[in-house]
Amino acid sequence: MYAAAVRTSVLALGFAAMAAIPFEQASARDFPVCYKTKEYEPTRLVLNVAFHSRLPTTKFTGKQEVWNAAGKHSYTENNKNVMAVFDGAIVTSAPTKHGYGQPKGAHLGGTSYFVRGGTGIGPTNGTQNPIDWECTSAEPSAIPSSWACTIKSDDYKSGIPVTLYRLKNADKECDVFQDTYDNPKPPKPY
Repeated sequence: MYAAAVRTSVLALGFAAMAAIPFEQASARDFPVCYKTKEYEPTRLVLNVAFHSRLPTTKFTGKQEVWNAAGKHSYTENNKNVMAVFDGAIVTSAPTKHGYGQPKGAHLGGTSYFVRGGTGIGPTNGTQNPIDWECTSAEPSAIPSSWACTIKSDDYKSGIPVTLYRLKNADKECDVFQDTYDNPKPPKPY
């Protein structure tokens, strides 16, 4: 009898703790996604998008959420793999059920950090020349099917338009790792 009462109490406390956590956080998970560019093939933005928190809004303007977006910016050039670390965030906005308030959509801001400047692989002065991404989508999703972006760097101060499309299945360009020569043959096992 005592053991059953303890199990019931522990179960009740567990449900109470779950109820105290907002549903979005309790059900949050990571979303791995690979985007390709329309203009600069084979550029890829490969991200892991994870729920961070809700932003404070009034009950009339709708809900806004913040998502972490971390991963890599990669491409292949002259048979060389080029990869940068990407760090950013996404803010999503959805209108209230009454249909007024903030417009729906998503905004991505982030930076590609090329840290191996001077190696002859990747952009010149990579360590001093990060690429800033500013992207929008009309979809109120942290992983929309497309982004309309502007990228800026010290080389392109006025900005370059770039369109990103989400791939349903990752391709070999999504796999690029490090700043190395492309080696199609796997190494021999020892």
